[in-house]
Amino acid sequence: MKIAVVGGIGTGKSTIMQMFDKLGGITIYTDKLNKELLEDKEYIALIKDTFDNIVIDNRIDKKALRNLIVNNEKARLQLNAIAHPRIINKINELTTGNGLYFVEIPLFNEISNLVEFDKICAVKASDEIRIKRIMNRDNISEDNAKKIIQAQKSEQCVFDIADYIINNEESFEN
Repeated sequence: MKIAVVGGIGTGKSTIMQMFDKLGGITIYTDKLNKELLEDKEYIALIKDTFDNIVIDNRIDKKALRNLIVNNEKARLQLNAIAHPRIINKINELTTGNGLYFVEIPLFNEISNLVEFDKICAVKASDEIRIKRIMNRDNISEDNAKKIIQAQKSEQCVFDIADYIINNEESFEN
């Protein structure tokens, strides 16, 4: 069974994924798959050909790329067109056997028509909590954290189709 664990940045999907892992599920993190892409020579070449001043000394400047896609919708869509098919192929490769697979997907509504899941588990938290989490984790300003949240599409459509919703605003024990 393949279960999507979805939610916007800072909702706490990783914490929920750790819980599923401890319970014996097979966990797949798309953020990790994306980080692997950042080391792939073919992917780096595509990024270099698509975006100016993002690849320096054959390495992707992650901060520059993030700033570009947060402030430029066209660039964000171009990056998604390059990255998403590669990530989806890897998800499909990793979920071929028997087992209970939990796949963490931050931007589910952008790839929901490309991967088939048996169930959807949405993780939610208030924007205030998300902003604090992002600021602490990424060491960025409140304005930048807000921009990142705003760059992601509305999560309401995910909550409307989710089989399960986990409110992740309180303590780990709750």
